[in-house]
Amino acid sequence: MPAPFDTGEISIEAEEFTPKATLEYVFDDSLAWFTYSNGYKIGSPSFAQWSAAVASVPSGDEEITMMEAGYKTTLNNGSAQFEAIVYNYDYEDHQQLLVCDTPAGPAGCVVNGDATLQGLDMSYRTFLSPNTSLGVAYAYTDATWDKFIDTACCGVGSAYD
Repeated sequence: MPAPFDTGEISIEAEEFTPKATLEYVFDDSLAWFTYSNGYKIGSPSFAQWSAAVASVPSGDEEITMMEAGYKTTLNNGSAQFEAIVYNYDYEDHQQLLVCDTPAGPAGCVVNGDATLQGLDMSYRTFLSPNTSLGVAYAYTDATWDKFIDTACCGVGSAYD
């Protein structure tokens, strides 16, 4: 449901939608799953603006598609556990809020970029005794900009930080 932002005399509406589906399969002592989600948000107010009229111009759609596959199990009659997860996040028009130099002075601007985040998480834990366990974990994440933040979206012709 849209959520209104009241900026005095002007208001905007924001909305988001994030459906998510997970398929799970249970073995004897194991669980495997696949999750898919695709969602978006739109309509957040601009920030660091000098007037309510400019602040009430909403940002554009930001979308993310997420896929995750995983497996977890117990081993050696429950004395050890193993888990592995692989994932991929695909951002479209991922919004970055920046302070830009404009002819009127510093102002807030929203710039967009596309990014992909992929990773792998693994962990193993074994119980050495009733009071002692040993755990090992490994995580790998690779994040890349498919399209770096683009100032053409907001008409900023000067440098920004």
